[in-house]
Amino acid sequence: MEAYSIRRIADRMEIQDCIHKFARAVDRRDWALARSVYHEDAVDDHGIYNGPAENFIEFTKKRHETVLMSMHHVSNITIEFDGDNRALVESYVFAWQSLSPSNADMRAAVDKHTTAGDQPLEMLMIARYVDVFTYKNEAWRIQYRQLVYESSMKVIPEATGPDVGNTMKKGRRDHSDPLYILRGELFQNEK
Repeated sequence: MEAYSIRRIADRMEIQDCIHKFARAVDRRDWALARSVYHEDAVDDHGIYNGPAENFIEFTKKRHETVLMSMHHVSNITIEFDGDNRALVESYVFAWQSLSPSNADMRAAVDKHTTAGDQPLEMLMIARYVDVFTYKNEAWRIQYRQLVYESSMKVIPEATGPDVGNTMKKGRRDHSDPLYILRGELFQNEK
């Protein structure tokens, strides 16, 4: 099949949407959305977890109970098709997370010297997703994901940053986030 046929362009868009949905799912703690990007028999190797994707979602859900803020930025998505129903996909990932002072285990994993304190620990990580996507049950989904670590850094904030008060909407890590409220209003007939 031609690399940029109409079908291949649609396939590329579906794969990219899947990758971006995963970022939204983790950042908003929308675990049903996170499950939807994997095939049922998918495997995820995130380094700190390696096994069935379904169990990875549960692992991530537990880990994010004490992650105060999470933003995944995905770019440089390169898709190489291997036949009609399989693709190798590489995506660059920049993740910024704010770890709660009560998140001793994760803080210790980031830096053994900063487990204590009453300020959040900001963690920045650069990595790549190396994915095998397959097309089955009429959908492109992740069959296998491997997180490839590149670099990271920690920041211990001296203050919480500028006080924006009530002038800006504050992001939430659940369905009370402004995005989900607006989605509910706009797409109420789809329920």
